[in-house]
Amino acid sequence: MRERGYLGRTWLNVLLILGLAVPAARAQDADIREKILAEFYPYRQGGPQVEGITPGMILNKSNAQVAAAVLPPEVLKVIQAGDLEITVQTTTDVPVREEYIAATVAHAGQATLGADGTLQNYDSGLPFPLLDPADPQAGLKLGWNLRYRDYADSLQNWGTTTV
Repeated sequence: MRERGYLGRTWLNVLLILGLAVPAARAQDADIREKILAEFYPYRQGGPQVEGITPGMILNKSNAQVAAAVLPPEVLKVIQAGDLEITVQTTTDVPVREEYIAATVAHAGQATLGADGTLQNYDSGLPFPLLDPADPQAGLKLGWNLRYRDYADSLQNWGTTTV
């Protein structure tokens, strides 16, 4: 009888541990999902704001200095010379297709790299949605992400040839 009681308590302990592990795994899954969605929707908490620059404003020769901290020097120089004007618009997300985002979330953590750098266990979506800059294979993973990026339903490319 004592053995039966011991086994009953053991199973009870196992069930309690499993019961605690499932919510912890769900919380971890929800955290990973939120991190992935933050990558796809970087402005869902609001866009960047720069003091002195507002949507609708036209950056030109007369006010270019207000944008000096956020524009590349090459672009700032062209605006200051009066050869370019920029109409400021609200920064928005440019999300990819919802199906691609759903596939990325569903298969997160599944893709791996083989010893030779080949992509393994990939199903769909972005193979490596959360890159760690400290990972020595981050560059290779970024390359696979580029290869399997979302191309949407149509693609427009404006190529130029310079002689």
